[in-house]
Amino acid sequence: MSSTGEKQNSSAPPVGPATNPRPRTPFSLPAQTRFFARLLTALSVVGSLALGSCLKSSELEGLEQENKVQDQRLKALEDGIGASLDRQEKTIAELTRSIRAFQGQVRLMNERTDQFGNEQGALTRTLEKDTAERRRLAKEVSDTVAKMERMQLEAESEMDKLRLKIADLEKLLRSPLSGMEANTDADRDYRKAFATMIRGEMDLAVDYFDAFVKAYPDEHRVPDAMFHKGQSFYMIRRYDQALAALFDMVDRYHQHELALPARWLMARALEETGDLKLARDIYNQLISGQTKYAQEATRRLSFINRLFPENVK
Repeated sequence: MSSTGEKQNSSAPPVGPATNPRPRTPFSLPAQTRFFARLLTALSVVGSLALGSCLKSSELEGLEQENKVQDQRLKALEDGIGASLDRQEKTIAELTRSIRAFQGQVRLMNERTDQFGNEQGALTRTLEKDTAERRRLAKEVSDTVAKMERMQLEAESEMDKLRLKIADLEKLLRSPLSGMEANTDADRDYRKAFATMIRGEMDLAVDYFDAFVKAYPDEHRVPDAMFHKGQSFYMIRRYDQALAALFDMVDRYHQHELALPARWLMARALEETGDLKLARDIYNQLISGQTKYAQEATRRLSFINRLFPENVK
């Protein structure tokens, strides 16, 4: 019995940790597995010793062989678990590296996104500034064009006024001065005043025509003298005095043949003084009455309406 027990003791697998344990990570599963496996083996051996006296030698050998197989299986299981853990550790390490790399890419992407946002914001501000500048320049160009167009229109209007004054002077120069009577004092005084006006001495002509009206209040040429007095004032741009003389003439002699030319000259003088409303009224009267000044009045009215559209009703 003792030899048999010794044999059993020598052949039984040792209880406790393996001879060459593999280095493990802090996981406790493989260590616990080996411990319980060794404990089961030891209990099995103790049971075998207790029953050794009842078992045959061949049965003991079979039991030892079975223990060896179990030990090999346990070792294989342990190796498999260890390899699986190694693979898991490698996988976790690779995943960790991948996650860190991905986090780095995300950070880089966020930085680039922020940079792109800043650049886009700067570009937007630049575009807004450029747009505002273009609008300002466009407005300046538009204002300049409008000013130039107005200056051109004003120049055309002034040229038209000058054309009318030249026409007035040409008509005066064609007046039959040589055919005027010079028999009486009234004839000579009127002829002197008219000749003075033709020579261009308008201030002196005004005095002569005024003296004629006062000296010969009942003379048939008084309306003519009053008209030419207003005309002389108009020629030297004394528009207020021209208007006073012409209004007086039209008021006193509204049926006279020179009343119509007086009204035409009054409208032009009113335009020069800036009284556009009254000037329009007289121009419209000349147009609606289909007078000989209708075409010229239409032209002057067009200039007024284009230069001062805010005053057009």
